[in-house]
Amino acid sequence: MTKHLDYIQNTINRMANNSFLIKGWTITFISLLFILAVRESNIWLLALSLLPLFCFWGLDAYYLKQEKLFRELYDLVRAGKINEPFTMNVKKYVNKKKVMNWFLILFSTTIAPIYVTIILLNILIQLLIINGVI
Repeated sequence: MTKHLDYIQNTINRMANNSFLIKGWTITFISLLFILAVRESNIWLLALSLLPLFCFWGLDAYYLKQEKLFRELYDLVRAGKINEPFTMNVKKYVNKKKVMNWFLILFSTTIAPIYVTIILLNILIQLLIINGVI
């Protein structure tokens, strides 16, 4: 059972690491588009930056959901409620009602503030470009 818990914990760590990397790539990529948009005074680059932003946001929510599913699987294995050795099948054993759906995770307190802040910054920069301040 200890090895099984180790496998699940490693998967949880990978999901958390993926989420962290996505946040880093989001900030790097969107910052690059912001810099280019401000340098060129191009509002369309800012509008274009929303597409990858929403893609990164959705992917981040997906990894957070997977992490939560594997945490539930970990608890079930730890409690001895799963007899199948080394299973990683969260769909078969985890109660979906315990884990929020993907759409609700999009607006969870762990990821929504980052992406909403970037969207608000995008809107602010667009307004500054439109009004000729930048």
